[in-house]
Amino acid sequence: MVFPYFTFSIGVTTASAAILGLGMQRKIRQLKSDWKNQRCKPHGMLAAGIPGVRPSGVSASQNYKECQLGIFQYVDYPDNSNYICYNGFIDGHD
Repeated sequence: MVFPYFTFSIGVTTASAAILGLGMQRKIRQLKSDWKNQRCKPHGMLAAGIPGVRPSGVSASQNYKECQLGIFQYVDYPDNSNYICYNGFIDGHD
């Protein structure tokens, strides 16, 4: 009697997929509602590339560029020394 075990496994798989799907929908709603703070985190940058997940009007390439500009800043000082600031650390480049 394989049929009862097969039916049980289909039921468990369907229930698991439903539970995971509902959890994912909740996370997507949270991501969209707090996009300003989540967009440069790894999961936010990944979500920017998925059309059904990213908020409307968001471009994955534009989001990436804006996030990278937030991390790296090029500073040109009057004494002609150039510095790249990364997360608060300063590296000198001549």
